[in-house]
Amino acid sequence: MFDLTSMILSSRVTERHLMSARPTAPTTPAPLPRRPRTDTGRALLATMLRRLANRVEPRAVQPCQTAS
Repeated sequence: MFDLTSMILSSRVTERHLMSARPTAPTTPAPLPRRPRTDTGRALLATMLRRLANRVEPRAVQPCQTAS
């Protein structure tokens, strides 16, 4: 029983695959181009997160040590 079902299904799938290469085959439209990302939103989010982190746990800026 399973052999007969698999033969029928494989025949249908193979036929569908072979017919897709025909010139009259249905086509799907190209996907719409995505909007370019702007860095302003990313910079704004980073600034907001930095300010939130400073409010949650403020700490003084430590000066850099010069090489001697």
